Amino acid sequence: MGCCGNTKINSIIEGWKNVIFPDPHIELIAIERAKVCDDCEKNISGICIDCGCVLIAKCRSLSETCDKWLIDKTYE
Repeated sequence: MGCCGNTKINSIIEGWKNVIFPDPHIELIAIERAKVCDDCEKNISGICIDCGCVLIAKCRSLSETCDKWLIDKTYE
């Protein structure tokens, strides 16, 4: 694992934690992110082929980023 391996693992854990224990604020962000992901060519069966993340969790991890998620600043 490279220098950023733990950061990615923490991001994945954060996303799945937020799936299991929803937070209203994070859910608003996730809904907007998911709208972007729904139309993205990199979304193959709910997995981002760019990074390999499961989108239900990635959309709920505030430490995750995507160039297409420009709407995030509205909710922070």
